[in-house]
Amino acid sequence: MTTTEATTCPARSSPAGSASSAPSKALSQAELADKIGSDARQVSRYENGRVAPSLEAVVRIANTSIDYLVTPDAPRRPLRAPGNALDARLADLGQLTDDERATILAVIDAITTKAKLRLITGGAG
Repeated sequence: MTTTEATTCPARSSPAGSASSAPSKALSQAELADKIGSDARQVSRYENGRVAPSLEAVVRIANTSIDYLVTPDAPRRPLRAPGNALDARLADLGQLTDDERATILAVIDAITTKAKLRLITGGAG
């Protein structure tokens, strides 16, 4: 981690992200550093309050989105990228109105019913 990724901050009695304030997951500094793409010395600096992690580092440490950390009612999206085109489209369904979602469900039901009937009857598309 470079110095541009972290800013110095005054020492605190219980720094954010320290082992005492974080949920116990039994990770060593080296394991956490490896997980977030840093080194154990930088993790030690975070824990001791000598530097504050950058927003990017906080997101990697928390393994979630910034929205989740700072806005309690923010719409949640998975941190990982969608695995395929269908996953990406499904992730966007939360932006639709109830009527739009009902329409999509009706279309999905019709298409899957057609596919099931095709399998039962042995017919072609």
